[in-house]
Amino acid sequence: MAGNPEDIAGEKIQKVLIADPSTGNSVSAQYPLPTDGDSVHAKDVDIPNSIMGDFSGKPTDFFDDLHSENVDLTGNNPKLVTIHFNRTLVSPLIGIGSSEGGNFSNVKIIAIVSGGIEFPIFDNSGDNTKRTTQFFQFPNAGFNAVRIEFHTIDTISLTNIYMPKVVSVSATIETSVVFAASYNGVLLANPLNSSTDMNVDGSITPVDFVYEVTGLTRALWHRSFIELTDGNQAFLSDNFGAIAGGLTNGVDIIVLRNGVEKVLETWKTNMDISLTMFDFNSPYRQGEYIGRWTLPSDIGSPISLFEGDKIIFRVRDDLLTLDSFRNKIKVKQ
Repeated sequence: MAGNPEDIAGEKIQKVLIADPSTGNSVSAQYPLPTDGDSVHAKDVDIPNSIMGDFSGKPTDFFDDLHSENVDLTGNNPKLVTIHFNRTLVSPLIGIGSSEGGNFSNVKIIAIVSGGIEFPIFDNSGDNTKRTTQFFQFPNAGFNAVRIEFHTIDTISLTNIYMPKVVSVSATIETSVVFAASYNGVLLANPLNSSTDMNVDGSITPVDFVYEVTGLTRALWHRSFIELTDGNQAFLSDNFGAIAGGLTNGVDIIVLRNGVEKVLETWKTNMDISLTMFDFNSPYRQGEYIGRWTLPSDIGSPISLFEGDKIIFRVRDDLLTLDSFRNKIKVKQ
């Protein structure tokens, strides 16, 4: 769209405003060119599929500026707002703010993926502290929409939501080379007896094998390896090892972040393992299998873990007939 011409050094210069053809909005700080920017902007919001509930305003208000107040004055509990995106978003945190004299509390955040499947990524619903700013960190998660719930009858005021985008970058500089001191390969262990042998009976009481972040600001989960041996025969896809017909409940792979468990995978058959673990095969002999799961190749980045966070492999069936079953994770500290 052309603007008014200006006379510069005796010549008429025509100013031109660039517009995004998909929205008609002129390019500006709040409506940048449609690239994979640093955080969610108004252009990323799927307005027809977003739900404001009883909040005033429109879903793009949260991303237009820092002072568009959206208020739910009702006594409903919980109060809900759902932000749907035009493309799948991968993010490590969500920040919300209230800068016009109001506040919020009792926050729970639900991620929504294809098919309407929901999973909680942060649960602070029992905390009634009134806040004007709060950040909610979690392992890198990909989702199509996010629902923010406020489990209180009190008035809730929101002005802005901040959601950074995870962008994969491949670069190496001398100061960022991973040296041996930052490497940690850990066999997951039962916290009750320190055993790393996962061929246990978890059919009545599930048995956890855990890595917990302690004494570190952050650990990055890059890779996981499996060792599974059972007899001397090739594994059938519908079995688990050589356990015929697979498992009833399975082995859950879980990330615990801020007290909230997120199940990443559930293994009930060898095929389930193969769909997670790259090169799940028998390099030595029949019935002896290894596999590797590289998180940056799978989801675009390692999973960030913070003090007190855990990686849990939860055995929920009887695996005593397996010859051996162990899992090792590789983290950068």
